[in-house]
Amino acid sequence: MRVAALCVACAMIPSTAAAQSSWQEYAYPEQQFAISFPGEPSIQKLPVKTVQGVTAPETLYTVRHDRELFQVAVLDLSHADFDRSRIVADIVADVAKRAQVKFTTPARVQGTFGVYLTMVSRAGNHSVGAVFLANNRLYEVEGTVPATNEDALSGEMARFEQSLRFMGSAAGRVFRRAPADDPLLFFGDRLFGRSHFPGTVQ
Repeated sequence: MRVAALCVACAMIPSTAAAQSSWQEYAYPEQQFAISFPGEPSIQKLPVKTVQGVTAPETLYTVRHDRELFQVAVLDLSHADFDRSRIVADIVADVAKRAQVKFTTPARVQGTFGVYLTMVSRAGNHSVGAVFLANNRLYEVEGTVPATNEDALSGEMARFEQSLRFMGSAAGRVFRRAPADDPLLFFGDRLFGRSHFPGTVQ
């Protein structure tokens, strides 16, 4: 995740957002998702490499409010060769190498399985996150608060993390039982351990 590389720095930088947040849902039909932010996010498009070594385009949505950081990264894997059965588990395992994963639980949004997790960076900043793979897109959600905030799971962080919903062909999936060997059942510093190519904007 962006836990180790990004949330440490961002927690130390004053926000450019207004002091009063205005929560509302922002929908992105072209990326087949919607989520609530406390303000209009900035959007960046970045070429990235995942923990499996896959190169793919990422769209990053970011909002800073006070000293809180809210981000969604959508990685388009529609033209990539990757291990669907392991990609989410590999991401979470990579997070655990650079941050303390305090809690993980399997999650399901509109029939799509993923995982919710909470983390503490080496600097002590708290993050909540979620990872889902839907329609060959990897959705990574992360909300971060500074080390001085000990209540990262309540209020705005939980609201953000759990507001994700899918749209279009990524929505309305048929619910299925998780297989007995589903790697999500056995879970437990840039967002989810990927690296940008040189020259990209961070």
